[in-house]
Amino acid sequence: MRPCLFALWLSASLFGQIPAKGASVDGFVTPVRDLRSSRDFYVDVLDFVVAGSKDVMSCDLVLGEERITLTRIPESPNARTSPPTSLEPGFQHLALVVSDLAAAVARVRRYGITEISASPQVLPNWNPRARRIGAFYFRDPDGNPLELIAFPPGVGDPRWADQKRGLFLGIDHSAVVVEDTEASLRFWRDRCGLKVVGQSLNSGAEQERLGGNPGAIVLITLLRGPEGPGIELLDYLTPTTSVLTSHAPRGNSWSRIAELRVPTTARPSSTEEWTSPDHHRVSVVQKAFRHE
Repeated sequence: MRPCLFALWLSASLFGQIPAKGASVDGFVTPVRDLRSSRDFYVDVLDFVVAGSKDVMSCDLVLGEERITLTRIPESPNARTSPPTSLEPGFQHLALVVSDLAAAVARVRRYGITEISASPQVLPNWNPRARRIGAFYFRDPDGNPLELIAFPPGVGDPRWADQKRGLFLGIDHSAVVVEDTEASLRFWRDRCGLKVVGQSLNSGAEQERLGGNPGAIVLITLLRGPEGPGIELLDYLTPTTSVLTSHAPRGNSWSRIAELRVPTTARPSSTEEWTSPDHHRVSVVQKAFRHE
C-alpha cells in the first residue's frame, strides 16, 4: 500500500474508453461531523445542489450528473477523529472537474480551507497520458481530501469542455489507495464488474508538489462502467508498504461507501454491502442506468 495523491492524470486521457456493458458507480458517501455546515460548504463553495435529505443524519447533493451523500458520523468515544491520511489504506479523494483552475483555487482559498498542494500544478509534456492537465489538492472542513482537476481542450469527457456550465462541472472519478493492485482488481474488476480502461506509472516533481509526498512513485489503474464516475487505484511503490500497513484504518467510519449500480443481468438478490481489500465499503444495488 502507499500514499495517494496523483490519480487524476490517468482518467483524463482515457475517459473515452468506456466499456459498453457492466456495473457503474452511482455515487459516493462522504462522512462529516456537522451535516449542516458541511452541506453549506459543498453548496456555497463548490456549487453542489441539494437533492434531498434522507433524515437528520444524511443529505444528497449533486454536481452535474454526479451524486454524493453527506453522512454524519455517529459520536463514539472510540471513533476515529479524522479521515485516513494519504499513507493509509482506506484513503479516498474525489476529483471535481473545474472549467477554470485558477478561479476555482481562488474560491476555495477564500473559504480558508487546508491546502494539500502548495500551489496548482500542471503536469508536464513528457507524460503522454497527463500532459497539460492541471490539479490542486485541499481538504474540506472535515478533513476529507478533494481534488480540483482541469482538462485541456480535447482531453477527458467531452462534456467537461462545456465552459458555459459553470466553474464546477462534475465528479470525474474517486481515487483510492490500495496495497496491492492485483488483489484490488479482483475486487473492483472481477467482483464489482468495473472495467479496466488504462494504467500508468507516475512520478516527478509536479506530482510530489501536489501531494507533498517526496519521492512518490505510483502505479495508477483506472476502472469505469458504461456511465458515471471512475475508480482509480493508487498503488504507491514509494514510500514502501512496510511504512504504511501499521496504520491501516480497519472498519472505521471514514472509509466511504461507493454505491454501485449493477445491470439486471448481474444484479444481487438484494442490496448488499461489500468491503474491498483496502477497507473501502461498497453498497451494491440494482438500479437502472440513466441512459437506458
